[in-house]
Amino acid sequence: MVKRYPVSTGAEDVNQRTTNTYDYDGSNSSTRNLWGRLAAVTVPNSVTEHYSYTSAGLLTSKASDFGGGIYMVPTVDYSYDTEGRMTQMVYPQYGHLVPPSSYAMYSQRLTLNYSYDSLGQLQGMTAGSGPGTQLVSSATYNAAGQLLSLNRPNSVTVDPATELPSGSAGLSAETFQYNGRNQLTRQTFLYSDIEYRFSATANDGRLTQKKNWNSTEEENYTYDSLGRVATAYTTGPEWGLSWVYDGFGNRLQQNVTKGTAPSTVQTVNAATNRLNGAGFGYDSNGNMTDWTTPSGSVTASYDIDNRMTQIVTPSLTETYKYGPGNLRVRKSQGGTTVYTVYGQGGAVLGTYTMCTAAGTSFLCDARLRVYFGGRLILNGWTGVKPDRLGSPDFVHGRVYPYGEVSGSVTEDQDETFTTYKRDVYTGLDYAQNRYYASGWGRFATADPYRASGGPASPQSWNRYAYVEGDPVNFGDPAGTNKAAPDSPDVINGCIKSATTWDELACRQNGGQQESGGGGWSFDPMTGMPAALQAAYDSYSAMVTEAFIDRAAKGFKITSTIIFDDDTTSEHSHEGQFDQVKTNLLSLFQAGLDVAGLVPGIGEVADGLNGAIYLAQGDWGNAALSAASMIPIGGQLAGGTRIAKRFVSHESALIDLAKQFKRRGLNSQEVDIMRDWAKEYGVYFRGPEAHPNRNFTIPHVHIGPIDHIPVRP
Repeated sequence: MVKRYPVSTGAEDVNQRTTNTYDYDGSNSSTRNLWGRLAAVTVPNSVTEHYSYTSAGLLTSKASDFGGGIYMVPTVDYSYDTEGRMTQMVYPQYGHLVPPSSYAMYSQRLTLNYSYDSLGQLQGMTAGSGPGTQLVSSATYNAAGQLLSLNRPNSVTVDPATELPSGSAGLSAETFQYNGRNQLTRQTFLYSDIEYRFSATANDGRLTQKKNWNSTEEENYTYDSLGRVATAYTTGPEWGLSWVYDGFGNRLQQNVTKGTAPSTVQTVNAATNRLNGAGFGYDSNGNMTDWTTPSGSVTASYDIDNRMTQIVTPSLTETYKYGPGNLRVRKSQGGTTVYTVYGQGGAVLGTYTMCTAAGTSFLCDARLRVYFGGRLILNGWTGVKPDRLGSPDFVHGRVYPYGEVSGSVTEDQDETFTTYKRDVYTGLDYAQNRYYASGWGRFATADPYRASGGPASPQSWNRYAYVEGDPVNFGDPAGTNKAAPDSPDVINGCIKSATTWDELACRQNGGQQESGGGGWSFDPMTGMPAALQAAYDSYSAMVTEAFIDRAAKGFKITSTIIFDDDTTSEHSHEGQFDQVKTNLLSLFQAGLDVAGLVPGIGEVADGLNGAIYLAQGDWGNAALSAASMIPIGGQLAGGTRIAKRFVSHESALIDLAKQFKRRGLNSQEVDIMRDWAKEYGVYFRGPEAHPNRNFTIPHVHIGPIDHIPVRP
């Protein structure tokens, strides 16, 4: 249970309490598991999510109970092959109104089936049982694993009796071309043909031109010495813009240089980087509470986690509620509530409204999304044509570099800019952890992800600026850190595939997935890296935390050897190395068996790395490869490798601390984290408790991360 207090000396806000349940939650929405896996997360007055797993730790179902007595709790089900690849995903059931006052639940649910080629690459997708309706076929890839072509629909005919695909979908070819640096240079699909051009001499990876061969509009871009977009203009007379920034990277002016385009002039408080002027207001946490739109003034309210919970305009009031992972699950306005159901990787699977008939409440008016390899291809059964940053083909007008549009945004096409969802009445874009205001080119709240700021990029210390002033070449899918283009992670909000959410890999690697599929995937429920979560879950009974202690501390502490649970003996330094070598070699030989039990953790790769380290005499990395190859009681061995892998040891340590805040540390992990903090010069305090502040749980402080619970 996580309790939240508005002030350190005040009472708990029970409406912000989050309850985590493990093993079994006593409901019919999850199955009992024996490894301490998360069974449910309850967010008061918002949603309770229930989870079930395979014996290897793969999620088999996720049920989202929104309360209110909804008939048929929306549930997403998953199936896998023996290699741990998803072979089927089944969307929730929903219903529709039957005039004049009854209802019917659709007995069928959307079922997507996935097929793979001999290399394990996603190759096709069908909807329905049997041969079904072919939605994607003949996907091809280059040697770097980048998508070259596929056949997919521009729209899908659905059966009005079931609202599911029927018959042929009418597939058309979509193609992608890349240059020698693996940058996307052209993508074509039906009436969309976009070319991306880069400088032959600048060597900075920035786009210089974007040509829409369908509309013939050609955009040109220039940049200032700090890499911020300075001008954008069409070769023809359509439009042109230039920008002025201050020393902190705040956008002060957007000036029209030709044609028709939106312009803005704004001033910023140099001490806080907040907008000045009449109509703007902020709370003490730096959240924008007041601003003005063409329709009048807007007032916003926030919860204790600085998430926007309500906006009030002259004509309406709209409220928002959030679930695990800061994902917005409810939007209510004027008696209408829209619910959003997410897949296990954080991708939006569908939005629904609440209908009531014959005394029964149920979800209806479904607007489903379909992805292929994490790339959105269908929204409401209409084809989507995202550009390299994820912005769809906006049919109501032109989209300018910072996200303003020339036409009006409607509820049925509110995906206008990168991966964001635009709220029609406020003009703000929902960006998962924050809200983005395209009219000002900045976020409405400060960046909650502290590690996204660093001395390597001084502009990153501005907690409001959008992608450090370069919206042409970067996106920010999670609303916390800019991410480079030409990556599936960017195109889909750090969603690499239908089953994986590589948020940390996106942040640390500028949006690029590590070569060979490396990087960390966060478990969408617990916030822990998914591979290590599965490792911890599946093998915590087998592997002793004492080994982690030894691995993390360079074998300074004697401990039990892996699998030798009945042997507890003291070893010399050389003896420990010999024992580790023996166990590592045996684990490497068993790597294929382990890989079959825990798909997706990269056991074989870690085993190979371990063998190489051994051959080189690198005992430290060999031990860590062993610890990562065999699932372990926590994240720490993998965390050590992250600290070695990334440039900033401090940032890696703080990232781990953020994740531990969600699930807590045990006493041994506290000792290891204290040692790391001392080695890397990171502030560490605790364990301690504050009975006089109603915070009796023992906890530690690591860097900027406060009150990390210490478990017994």
